[in-house]
Amino acid sequence: MSVLVVEDDRALGRLLDALLQRRGIAIELVTRGDDALDAIESKPEVYEAIVLDLMLPGLNGFDLLAKIRDSRPELLSRVIVLTAVSTSLLQTFPFTPLVWRVIRKPFDLDEFWSALLDCTSCHSDRMVPSHASLAQWFDRQSIAFGAKAGVIAVAADRALRVRAEFGFAAGLTNEVFPLPLQQNYPLAIAFRTRKPVWFASLTLARADYPLLLPIWIANQSQAIAAVPLAAHDETVGAIGWSFDQPQPFDEEHRHALLRISSECVALLSRESDTGSRAQPQA
Repeated sequence: MSVLVVEDDRALGRLLDALLQRRGIAIELVTRGDDALDAIESKPEVYEAIVLDLMLPGLNGFDLLAKIRDSRPELLSRVIVLTAVSTSLLQTFPFTPLVWRVIRKPFDLDEFWSALLDCTSCHSDRMVPSHASLAQWFDRQSIAFGAKAGVIAVAADRALRVRAEFGFAAGLTNEVFPLPLQQNYPLAIAFRTRKPVWFASLTLARADYPLLLPIWIANQSQAIAAVPLAAHDETVGAIGWSFDQPQPFDEEHRHALLRISSECVALLSRESDTGSRAQPQA
């Protein structure tokens, strides 16, 4: 596991370096935003988390986040912002929905450590994400592309069962799940056919899915997408999103949602592999 720390306060940098190394986490410490950008561009897949100060020499944290958003938006969910900027400025900070966490200085080390573990658990090939961290990862990734709500469902006992969700009122998904695999619902259709289902507008789709109308109305859905969670020859579930406005679902938008689906499969496969290794041998 490796973490990039971008912090020009050398005393705080040394503290974080000691804290992470003591717990077996490799750390790369840089003090300038432009050096951080060089590190990210040269080896973006190395870092499971990026700890970022905003007030930096060279390239400030705001501009660094903008560059990451333009070139590698999927990396934003790996960023934990540590900052001393004013609360009023953070209220209009545009990256809050996109990064993993924003933590104000001075901060509690336990709070920071908990946020870091949750972040790395979703982005490390060696760790299994908890339910909470998977839901947070899903939320952060999805709202960056306009989704208002979403659900990750895995197949078990001939039904799709909720593994993670965001954006729904408490208990709302219980009205549909567990969802039998043969039901004529977008998630089940995506699972069975191994093909995405795109409804750019629900005006016409409402007549075909009367049982889903209460959820769509309650959630003010105007468009939905459902994508199979598939790897190689196996489909393990489906992932779906709800949008509060009609969507174009153009090539770029579809590619972004398919990428989230692929990353979700990788996260779930880690969980499956860990469970298999934990089974007693005959």
